[in-house]
Amino acid sequence: MAIASFLCGNSCLRQLGLEVNLIGPVGARALAASLHRNECLRSLDLSGNPLEEEGDAALLAMLEVNWSIRELK
Repeated sequence: MAIASFLCGNSCLRQLGLEVNLIGPVGARALAASLHRNECLRSLDLSGNPLEEEGDAALLAMLEVNWSIRELK
């Protein structure tokens, strides 16, 4: 997933809206993995995506180590 790769090196993006983009569990896992190392993003909107339980779990685990994200929808 190209966005996940971008987020690994992001040093300026603070807000990202990816609502209703058909991001499933695989995409959510990729995003979560890239956000483990991202300290700039403050807000991520994934509403309307079929993340399923697996994607939700990956994002929850990411939030345990990424303290910069203040809002996750």
